[in-house]
Amino acid sequence: MKETQSAAFAGAVMFAAILGAKLAAAETVLIQAKSYIASVNLLDPNQFDADARSCQQAMAAVVDCGTLNENPPDGTKSSKNYRLWSELAIDVTCSGNKVVAWQLKPVQEDFGSEFVIFSTTGDLSKPLSASPAVSGASSVDRVTFNYRLRGRPNAVGNAAMEAVKHRTCTYIWHEITGALTCQQGQPHVDANIKGSAFPSHRFWARGIRVAELPQGPFKNLWVCDAVDPSLVK
Repeated sequence: MKETQSAAFAGAVMFAAILGAKLAAAETVLIQAKSYIASVNLLDPNQFDADARSCQQAMAAVVDCGTLNENPPDGTKSSKNYRLWSELAIDVTCSGNKVVAWQLKPVQEDFGSEFVIFSTTGDLSKPLSASPAVSGASSVDRVTFNYRLRGRPNAVGNAAMEAVKHRTCTYIWHEITGALTCQQGQPHVDANIKGSAFPSHRFWARGIRVAELPQGPFKNLWVCDAVDPSLVK
């Protein structure tokens, strides 16, 4: 009987060792995005609308001074340099080319400010969604995800922008869409960013910058989305 139990125990240990070899340890994958204001060329007439050039030019100068030409070196919150910042953490366990366990944490968000009067606030206009689910413990080929963060100046800042030229679109935004897979036991993220035509946007996955959208002219802040007029197109 003891020999049988010992053999069974040894078999269980061997099975666990084999399973452990195939199943990688859980890993946290970070996805980060920043929307930021790069330098605006105040001497470029294409930056401004012909019917509001002097006022838009003055506003751009104020914004330039207030943001000090942002140029984020990485996706961390601590390095600042953003109007909008978002971070998605995903806990993932791989087995070969399969995702066998995952959990998408709540999106972290923060907002910058240019001077006090233009401090930015915002929210997730598209809350985090995922397929097949936000969390799970079954073997799947991939987990897809999506969210959108938007932000705008406070009431004083919006009033200043309205005084320059009428607009309905007070929100800038960025949106992240991606897929999480496993390749030979290692997590892999294939994702992209899209955003409003002003300001600039950068996107990092696992600490590596993978995408960037350069900002268009300053006048794009008055070009509103046809589907959602509250958003800068």
